[in-house]
Amino acid sequence: HVLEMAHNREVDLLSAVVRSPERENYLSFTRPYLSLPGVIISARQFDSIEDVAGHKVAVVAGGIWDERSSEYDDEVSIIRVEDTRTALDLAALGGVDAMVSNLASITYLIGKEGITNLQIVGRVEKQLDLSLGVRNDWPELIPILDKTLASIPPERIEAIRNKWVSIDR
Repeated sequence: HVLEMAHNREVDLLSAVVRSPERENYLSFTRPYLSLPGVIISARQFDSIEDVAGHKVAVVAGGIWDERSSEYDDEVSIIRVEDTRTALDLAALGGVDAMVSNLASITYLIGKEGITNLQIVGRVEKQLDLSLGVRNDWPELIPILDKTLASIPPERIEAIRNKWVSIDR
């Protein structure tokens, strides 16, 4: 798992990571460069996000949605899986009632795998603010990376977002 590698100093920089209190113990973060909506995906016909209560919902173990979903343990049955692909497969095949991930990952995997029976049934309140993560014993890299990120024109960022964060691919 890449976060374990970063924690063990086997990885120096992560290109897309969400800041969290636990991760601040071993990483420093640039300013966020992209915000991604969190979505709930299902093959079932839920009419609203509230209808997911009482059902099995898959999240990637140790991932940011796992951290954020723990407050909902009494509302849904959280099923922790190894990766997003496994969660997606479980949702598509009915092994879980729904899954939570970010829109970019879902868009990519659904397109790559040709999955046709899944739909977005709701958005998660919190978005993922992606930053570059650098081992926290190299703090001098953060201002350099922040300056580089600030130099990317907004229209280029929007073009990248439109290519990768769209459900209509």
